[in-house]
Amino acid sequence: MANTDAAPCRWRAQTPNSERSPARAGWSSTRRRAIAAEWGASENNRRAKFYTLTRAGRRLLAREERSWEDTTAILARFLAPERAE
Repeated sequence: MANTDAAPCRWRAQTPNSERSPARAGWSSTRRRAIAAEWGASENNRRAKFYTLTRAGRRLLAREERSWEDTTAILARFLAPERAE
């Protein structure tokens, strides 16, 4: 498998369908650097593309996790049944 500290992928379209490119999908440059791609052989020896998180991707994931935890905590307070006092 690919090295997790690999250089970020340049996101050139590898297929004729260039709409698949994250750069065309409106991804920010930070998100484009979050994932690295590498061509290799799959378990059945077919050509396959393997994706890994870069260091920037792990930082972005941690930040998104914290944001999600904050969001769910706020929603839990609003959706919790009121206590009778």
